[in-house]
Parts: sequence; structure tokens; C-alpha cells
Amino acid sequence: MNKLWAAIEVLQKGRELSNKEVWKNTQLLASILTSILASAALIAGVNVSDAQVDAIALGVVTVAGIANSYLTAATSASVGLPSKPDLPTESDPGP
Repeated sequence: MNKLWAAIEVLQKGRELSNKEVWKNTQLLASILTSILASAALIAGVNVSDAQVDAIALGVVTVAGIANSYLTAATSASVGLPSKPDLPTESDPGP
């Protein structure tokens, strides 16, 4: 559960993954492979219906888009979700 929480926390603005070069290279490789696989399927003449092509394309674009967005936010300290505001304590009730 700690790894899941750490994966979410890294999306906060000002935080980033360590070893971001590896993550950026992974992001680039995934984008390239997605494009190559899509092109290869068209060139090979895979026999699928238009509805199947649409469903597969939607799934690939959705997964790639989520992964790309996550890696962009997680590997950059200058973009991301806002940090949680500090919550007042009993000794400091706030404004």
C-alpha cells in the first residue's frame, strides 16, 4: 500500500520520481512502440471489423494517454497536482 501511496504523492507539484531519465526514456519507448504496433496492424492487413478497430484504438489511446500523463507529471517537479493544504491542529485552530 505504501508503494501505491508513493505513486500518487509523486504527482504533487514540486515532487518528482528519482531517476527521471529512465522514466522519460520508458515513456518515449512506450509511445514509439504504440505507434509501431498500430502501423504494423494496418500494414499486415489484420482482418478485423471497423467496430473492433475502433474499440482497440480507444483502449490503446486511453491506456497510453493515462500512462503518458502520469509519467509527465511524475517526472517533472514543475507540473502536477497542488499540494494538500496544511490542516490546522488543536493548538493552531486556523483563521
